[in-house]
Amino acid sequence: MEENKTTDWKSIPVYKDSPAAAREKNELDAYRASSAANRACAKAIKETINENWTGSGLKEGCAQPVMEVFGADRLAFVLANTVDLRAYDTRFSKQNREWAQMALAGADAVIPEDKRVGWEIDIHTTMLNDFTEQAREAIENLNTLETPVYYESFQYATENEETLPYWESYSCNRDCRHAIEEAIADHFDGYRLSEKATGSVLQKYGEERTMYVLANTIQLLRDDERFSRQNIQLADTIPVPHATEQDASLRRDFLIRSHPGLINLFTQITRKEAQRAKAASKAQDRPSILAELEKPLAHPQKDKQPKQAKEQER
Repeated sequence: MEENKTTDWKSIPVYKDSPAAAREKNELDAYRASSAANRACAKAIKETINENWTGSGLKEGCAQPVMEVFGADRLAFVLANTVDLRAYDTRFSKQNREWAQMALAGADAVIPEDKRVGWEIDIHTTMLNDFTEQAREAIENLNTLETPVYYESFQYATENEETLPYWESYSCNRDCRHAIEEAIADHFDGYRLSEKATGSVLQKYGEERTMYVLANTIQLLRDDERFSRQNIQLADTIPVPHATEQDASLRRDFLIRSHPGLINLFTQITRKEAQRAKAASKAQDRPSILAELEKPLAHPQKDKQPKQAKEQER
């Protein structure tokens, strides 16, 4: 694992062409570098599973550190390769096998199997199946976070050939709405909504999209007196397209269906979490008192006026 701390594996692109194609394109160095990164990733996955296997399952969050070192593309590519090489093994879930076929994206037909075996993950299938579940979730969360919130109308998206980012953002908005509804249901005990209600939603969808979906809901239900004035004012600062009938219809697809009073509380907790995050970020940027004390003392600026000029002044 020491090698993983000194090598920037994420900077090496995943190479999906065959060695023969790489030779023809004069890209053998890129192919070899990618293969080395694949082997290192497979080794890291095996070590991570062994370190975090409890005997009945994996500890939560195992895939995240591997993805941070090797990147989501390579993690998916190496995992999919092993699942594909063991297509006969029914201990992989149907979801994992289908995901692997998409993640490998035809590379199994171009890269010879004897080459791909070099970065097969040598570990028990049941353990690897559990890791693949975690990896899929980590990659999905990352992709969701990286999808920008689209603030323009559908008409604007159509006229400017931006329908793909529009629908990607729209899909994330709907998923975020469902996640908020589930979080409220899971963290409301009948009397109060837990401060932890927003954690999983913010982690997966980010502050910007979460606030966008909440603002959309508050705007649509603004006449409900259970929303605080502060939350309504905040919602009004976030633009959600609604000028056309189509936009007005589409935005209702990510209207949160939970109790308005609980949505109001969820919004308040989200605002507090955002303020805490900003305060923590500022604190990290601020130099510590010790660092300030260790700075060399500034010497008073010496009078650089020539002696002759001083005499002339007299």
